[in-house]
Amino acid sequence: MRSRFAHPRLAGVIIVLILAALACNLQIGGQQGPGGTASPPVQRPVVEILEPQQGQTFTVGQSVPVRARATSPSGVTLVELLANNVRVNSQVPAEAVGPTVVEVVMDYKPDRPGTVILAVQAYSGQIVGQPAQRSITVLPQLSPGEGGAGTLPALQPTPTVFNPVCRARVNVGGLRLRTGPGTEYDIITNFNAGDEPLIAGYADRSDGRWWYVSWAGTFGWTAAAYTTQLGDCSTIRPAVIPPSPTPRATATVPPTQPGITATPTLPDLFIPLFEGVTQVQLGADGTAQANFVIQVRNAGGQIAGPFRVRVDKPDGQIDYFNVPGLAPGQTADVPGPGGLIVVFRTPGIARIIVTVDDQNAVGESNEGNNQVYRDVTVNPGPATNTPPAPTPAPSPTTPPAQPQLQPEVSGQGVGIPEAPAVAPILALGPIGPGNAAQVTQIAALSGHGGTITGLDFNPAGTLLASASRDGTVRLWDVYLESELLTLVGHTDRVQDVAFSPLGDRIASASLDGTVRLWEVSSGTPLMTLNHGAPVWRVAFSPDGSRVAGGGENPDAGGGLSGLVRVWDTGTGAEVALIQTFGVVTGVGFLDSGTLVVASAAKDCSLGGGEVSIFTLDTPNAALLTLADGPTFTRLAVDAATGLIAASSQEALCSGDYLVRAWYASGYQAATLDHGGNAVSGLAIGPGATLIASASADGAVRLWDTGTSAQLAVLSAGGTVEAIAFSPDGTRLASGGAADAVLLWGVG
Repeated sequence: MRSRFAHPRLAGVIIVLILAALACNLQIGGQQGPGGTASPPVQRPVVEILEPQQGQTFTVGQSVPVRARATSPSGVTLVELLANNVRVNSQVPAEAVGPTVVEVVMDYKPDRPGTVILAVQAYSGQIVGQPAQRSITVLPQLSPGEGGAGTLPALQPTPTVFNPVCRARVNVGGLRLRTGPGTEYDIITNFNAGDEPLIAGYADRSDGRWWYVSWAGTFGWTAAAYTTQLGDCSTIRPAVIPPSPTPRATATVPPTQPGITATPTLPDLFIPLFEGVTQVQLGADGTAQANFVIQVRNAGGQIAGPFRVRVDKPDGQIDYFNVPGLAPGQTADVPGPGGLIVVFRTPGIARIIVTVDDQNAVGESNEGNNQVYRDVTVNPGPATNTPPAPTPAPSPTTPPAQPQLQPEVSGQGVGIPEAPAVAPILALGPIGPGNAAQVTQIAALSGHGGTITGLDFNPAGTLLASASRDGTVRLWDVYLESELLTLVGHTDRVQDVAFSPLGDRIASASLDGTVRLWEVSSGTPLMTLNHGAPVWRVAFSPDGSRVAGGGENPDAGGGLSGLVRVWDTGTGAEVALIQTFGVVTGVGFLDSGTLVVASAAKDCSLGGGEVSIFTLDTPNAALLTLADGPTFTRLAVDAATGLIAASSQEALCSGDYLVRAWYASGYQAATLDHGGNAVSGLAIGPGATLIASASADGAVRLWDTGTSAQLAVLSAGGTVEAIAFSPDGTRLASGGAADAVLLWGVG
């Protein structure tokens, strides 16, 4: 009898088990029974698009930063951007496996006019959530021809100058800077996407390579898998690894991430970074060239074997680059850290197409993300008869409430005719200690496609110049709050910008190793001054006869890592050279023959940062050293009052961040304590009654120079890297990772 009923009972048990398993696989929730813990079902991620706004208008070729937040209790593992159902970008979280909330910024560059549906979708393991959508309108590029000012044609680039400084570009926000190479070490701070800490060394661990980097005066370690290696890193050597910290007791064992199985996913090859200029101009020989940085990453869970990358160039040439393989999370630069040089010969829109694993040698979990492209506008070369420069948009007569401290000289100004105002002009009062608490945002100037790194007003306060990592300098009408000109010609990121004392010229400093002078009225390039290594800061002398550029030392002779070159602005001849122990982080003139220089420390053990005053007649020795030891990150100099401000940390690579202010005599006037907020920008207000400081926490702080009291904190939304006061003190400009210049004032 037992054999007669055993099989039906066994079959019943099996059926029950199968149904239970199906219920789990189908993610059908139920009440948890006593004595057991049910695993929560994998939940689909929810995505919120933060920018751009619905219906926002852009132009062809303009970079559209798409900011999104993805959330899932099951953990977010991948975020994708689609344009009209075509995948154009993607991002994996940094360091943490499946964070419940991740914020990303992914760029899209439209190549044709029309309506574009942008969609962002996120994954939790293999489960994809419903995409969030926004529609934008893409207009044709403004014509610089008859009938309007538009944007100037791109200007002729010089041959690509290789940027030798070894640095790591951070590709995703939230990447951590730690005290050692591993997640067991303490967290110092978090990076923002686009940050570029300098690489001082490396360590290869079981979880991959870690960079030893310098950032905002602090040295630490960050995972290389979420960065892009840039520059020449051939001299970088293994760094000393600090002792492993004592493991902390864990009160509760974290639960296993739902949805992640023991079997790793297949490789997933994609191109997280394809970076370079967006415009070039053909030279007299009918050609132009530019450098592009390409990175390939394996976002899957298994090793990808050997494969090749195909690059289709605009002239019809096809290049192939072999990659020996990539471990999970590993990246590779194609063809190498120096980037890829592309030659352009035909005016119009030139497309560069990059295809990873074009032979399908690697079996992947996603074969639909293996190709990206980049369009470059190729402008015609110089004509025999130079056509008249386009007239910038009209600017209204400066109202009485906005006095011009230094009126434009006829024939040397911006050439903007007076015209009736097309919009009401906001009457503003000068910002001072008495009304600093009432400062509010009055405008946002959008157009840049990368972090804004430098700002300067013209002497009349009517124009504002901005430098950006998108490789351009832009000129803005402050009163009309509109863009006048785009200056294109640098072949790498532009780090700083300065107006000449007459307001007729602009100087720009770039990581391409040059300082360039431009004519304000037309945007015409006047002079290219070769520094030979990345230039971080630029400044005109008060009489306009000289311009200084400071940054890396291409020779680094005797261990001197920093270099300032000073040129005659009339002839371009070099008139002085100053070498510093650390990299130059700031320059500013007190008069035509006296220069203030700030420099960074070598590292946390050597130190060597300084703020010193040099005379150009004897540049080999400092006339006066105001401070030395730690890394000095920013410098501001007010020639009219002789006030000098510089930011650093209280001690070498440790302690709170401070801004110290001195007069040229050496007398220390103020000490501004920023606590744990790294200072990323400095400006001195007219009359030196105020100092403005920008921080990595997205705040702009206003300080009373006389009392060192903090008067106001302005929230700029994202890391701020550049700030500037207008000469009449009525406006404060800030810019940074938000890609927009913000104007502040008191109504």
